[in-house]
Amino acid sequence: PVGTLLIKNPSYVFINTLPVALLAGTIVVRLRREKLAANVGWARQRTAGKQARKRLARARSMSTVDKANQFHAELSSAFTSYIADKLNISPHGLTTETISQLLQDKSVDTTLTAEIVGLLRQCDFARFASASVSAEGMSTALKSAEDLMTRMEGVKLA
Repeated sequence: PVGTLLIKNPSYVFINTLPVALLAGTIVVRLRREKLAANVGWARQRTAGKQARKRLARARSMSTVDKANQFHAELSSAFTSYIADKLNISPHGLTTETISQLLQDKSVDTTLTAEIVGLLRQCDFARFASASVSAEGMSTALKSAEDLMTRMEGVKLA
């Protein structure tokens, strides 16, 4: 209409701010990608939880008695890799005792550390002495692992 200012029209404001918002978004994404590429340790820490959840989901899909060894190996690997990624160390060669010591050095709650070590030992026992594996035990181990992973998300390791 004649006599109204074009700048007061919402579509005009939207169309003119859209390129600026897109440019700002592109800059933010570019800076984040550069930081991920430049700092591998930071990238591992940022993606550790997501990778661990994927491993737990994979373990959940293997939670049948005939795949008990694979299930417990995946469960153990989820925790070992998660802790290694959070601390920016290699997961290869990490033992239960080493993990326990690393968590103690980072002042992680002793009950949480004991529960993680207990779960890892349970997984090792089930993998290498699989005669006593049951579907109920696997379900309990998976629920325990998910609970521990949730509690570990709130712990600062780095």
